[in-house]
Amino acid sequence: MNSDEASQLLWQSLWDVEQYLREGIAKQLNASTSFSGDDMIPVHEAVRTFQIVSPLLPPGAQSTVERVFSETTSGLNGFLDSLRASIEISKTDVAQRQAAIGRANKTLNQALQTYRRSLEGEVSRALFADVSGHAAEGNQDPAPGPDGPTPAAEADAPFIFVSYARDERQRLLPHVERMAQWGCRVWYDRGIPGTAEWVAVIEDRIRRCQLFMVFLSQRAAESRWVRREVLYADKQKKPILTVKLGDVELGAGLDLVLSPYQMISEEAHEFSEELKRAIEYVRLL
Repeated sequence: MNSDEASQLLWQSLWDVEQYLREGIAKQLNASTSFSGDDMIPVHEAVRTFQIVSPLLPPGAQSTVERVFSETTSGLNGFLDSLRASIEISKTDVAQRQAAIGRANKTLNQALQTYRRSLEGEVSRALFADVSGHAAEGNQDPAPGPDGPTPAAEADAPFIFVSYARDERQRLLPHVERMAQWGCRVWYDRGIPGTAEWVAVIEDRIRRCQLFMVFLSQRAAESRWVRREVLYADKQKKPILTVKLGDVELGAGLDLVLSPYQMISEEAHEFSEELKRAIEYVRLL
């Protein structure tokens, strides 16, 4: 395992904790009459993952994650203390018991918000310090301009997430424009504001998209960022459509991940119709 793989493994584990804080604890409390710190399994798993990969992390990342873990542990201890206090109140004293439960929930929510801000800020910078806007691959996001449709704005309407090798943007823009003409909302990272935390924005858009579409050239297949996006989309159980741009030798696990999903070729005689049918299948047209 190299540094890049270690950072990605830890990053996924840390976001599992975020989901647990957001949803998992409430589910456990509803399903059980007792609850303690030992029941916070995703948190313990993230700590174990960190202990394993910490020697491989980028310089400075270890101390950053340790600090975030310490802050989160403190917040969760406060939540557990408030929860225990509510349990000790007599069930007949409904108002006081409800007030104590409210304080516990507020403490948990504060811990969640602090943890999420840390992930989207200092942790993402520490783990991926070389990749502000794909800079490591020469893929700095340019300002929106006349060279293509404006990416879909943030909203709840369904949209397509487009993954691609950034220096091949001009090659895929005609396809993106065609989809826009069909009425599709398409999101790609050209429009991320310069102040946005790039990794967190990408993850958020993949989680919310209705279709993940990867324009796969040989350069894209060899791009660590395209691979990361594909793997994350698969983890999120998103429908994946691969558009092959020429002959591509799949590697680095892409063949295993993409083989169950539909794959069409840009060179196909009826490519436009195949693309439209694939989009219609997920009810985006």
